[in-house]
Amino acid sequence: MPAALRDDLERAAEEVAEEWGFSSVEEFVNEAVENRILEFRRCRFFEGTDRIREGLEKKGFTERELLRDFETRSSGA
Repeated sequence: MPAALRDDLERAAEEVAEEWGFSSVEEFVNEAVENRILEFRRCRFFEGTDRIREGLEKKGFTERELLRDFETRSSGA
């Protein structure tokens, strides 16, 4: 179960929720947490793709070669 918000955060969340038309502070907090989780997942995804790119570059592949190979394979040639 999530911990209660600090007093200062609760006041700020109430202000933002009201100003932006959320039906409740809970709705605002849920959306904010959901967005933050998505941001962390997006960062993890890009860290993984960066490691793959670095590995391919170490093996001598260039971006141009990879794109050309992908296009060739996807066109069925």
